[in-house]
Amino acid sequence: MDKKTVIGLVLIGTIFSVFTIFNQPTAEERAQMQAELKKEQKLKDEKQKLAQEAEKTVKATPSTTGDSTTTTKVVAKKTVATDSLVFLETS
Repeated sequence: MDKKTVIGLVLIGTIFSVFTIFNQPTAEERAQMQAELKKEQKLKDEKQKLAQEAEKTVKATPSTTGDSTTTTKVVAKKTVATDSLVFLETS
């Protein structure tokens, strides 16, 4: 390698390093990203908990007619303020 090649590689490395350092998120941005991740995880956990409760409710709900063709479905409906379960029974 000649002198110009070494200088070029050093410049490329320097530019890449400076670009990487300047594009790092600030402490405020990192805190905001962490808060968003926690919020998403909390919503995911709540959704999973509702699904498990609905599954338990379906297993615990006996068929009222005794007919094997009757099925019970549970639909979880989430609103902004409260959560509610809606039971739909088909015959």
